Amino acid sequence: MSFKPWKPLLLTAVTLGAGATAATAQDIAAAQKAIELERYNEARGMLRSASSPEANYELGRIYQMRDLNDSAAMYFNKAAGPTPFGQVAAGRAALVKGQTDAAATSFDAAAKATKNKDAKVLTMIAQAYGESDVKNIDKALTYVNAAQTANKGKDEPGLMVARGEIYLHSDAGGGEAMTSFDRATMANPNYAQAYYKKGELNVRSRNAQEAITNLEKAIQIEPKYAPAYKELAEMYYYAQQYPKALSTFEQYRQTAERSTNTDAEYASFLYLTKKFPEALTEVNNVLAKEPNNVTMNRLKAYTLYETGDYAGAATAMENYMRTAPADKIIADDYAYQSRILGKLNKTQESLAAINKAIELAPATKKPDFEAEKTKIQLINKDYSGALGALVEKAKTGDLADQYRLAAA
Repeated sequence: MSFKPWKPLLLTAVTLGAGATAATAQDIAAAQKAIELERYNEARGMLRSASSPEANYELGRIYQMRDLNDSAAMYFNKAAGPTPFGQVAAGRAALVKGQTDAAATSFDAAAKATKNKDAKVLTMIAQAYGESDVKNIDKALTYVNAAQTANKGKDEPGLMVARGEIYLHSDAGGGEAMTSFDRATMANPNYAQAYYKKGELNVRSRNAQEAITNLEKAIQIEPKYAPAYKELAEMYYYAQQYPKALSTFEQYRQTAERSTNTDAEYASFLYLTKKFPEALTEVNNVLAKEPNNVTMNRLKAYTLYETGDYAGAATAMENYMRTAPADKIIADDYAYQSRILGKLNKTQESLAAINKAIELAPATKKPDFEAEKTKIQLINKDYSGALGALVEKAKTGDLADQYRLAAA
């Protein structure tokens, strides 16, 4: 299950510029916390009322995490300047545009200006890489190591979380990432974000018990830590504890900022937990505000099918297929289209759609879609086609496949 439209954010202990006031520092800290707790509109409101480089920097982070890279670069550039802080901002503007060499030049200038002795500046650079999509982690780790040296070998939680995020960019970095998050919690046993990051990684590896332990620890430290509730809900979903998954996700909604984004996530979760009528209601609520929301238009077709409104599902699917960007259409879209057409007795069109699903599907899903194709062939009385598919499947299939082969 994946319905996370925003990437996780790292809580940044930003080094304030020399001209920053105490009020600015308080506003920035409050905005950073709002970002961490997924209260994005609240954070934007706090930051837009200010015009400081620090405020622009945080706005850049928000837009970067929303994949609005042009806006992110604009705000990072507004924060850029000749100070080490400004050079870090310039580096992030380049990084968000994919200009890794230019970013490294700016970051190196910031580090050099502090003689590699300002741990906060070095940590900001590490966090910049942690929040990016850069896969080569070698350069990023040089700043982590420099920050660790500047900290005189003492683990600082924010740096350790950044280190963990950097390692997660590499294919085999899960172990070092978990070690980093462990070091963060050992450095500060009340650092909720690190427990959340550990739990998030546990969910990814389907380690249910450890996920629950770490996420509940984050919530114990900060009862309104909304992202932890969402990860817990996902863990219960993977464990097929659907009622608990749904109730936990509802706790997430209560603690997270209400927005069309969280409403869309809730609609997705209702669908995944097979609450189809309720999901359809939420989908329609989101589409009333965002009629071009790709995921919700997809889900409308799915949920109309699941609630038995096949004519409505066909109309919704036609609209989705017509308006969705080509790179957003997935195998399941064609599979649902095939099922909808089948219910409307359009077997040839249904067969064409399931063939497209099989073509797009990952290897793990192909057998299921091929089984659906066989059923369509049997309905069409294409016994030779169905028999050929069943013979192939029965070579590695279960007793049910053998039975279907005999019946064919």
